[in-house]
Amino acid sequence: MRIKIKEKDLKITIYVTSIFLFVEIFGGYFFGSVSLISDAIHMVRDVFSLYISWFAINLAKKLPTNKMTFGYHRAEVFAAFINGLILIGA
Repeated sequence: MRIKIKEKDLKITIYVTSIFLFVEIFGGYFFGSVSLISDAIHMVRDVFSLYISWFAINLAKKLPTNKMTFGYHRAEVFAAFINGLILIGA
């Protein structure tokens, strides 16, 4: 079963996660909390992965061409692979 993710929902998720990222950086710096700063660094990876997914969804919307006869739907698979590598590396 394939789950359809709406681009609007993904944008909202990126915005909310980015806001929490900056709040954690500010709070960690203001209160001297290393744990908040380390969690903010973790959230940088999350925001980066969300941006990769958003980029792949937008790329997959492109119509097929003579060179790319299947269209750009493989971008979503490649983005999932990159996100998996990011999770393994962290």
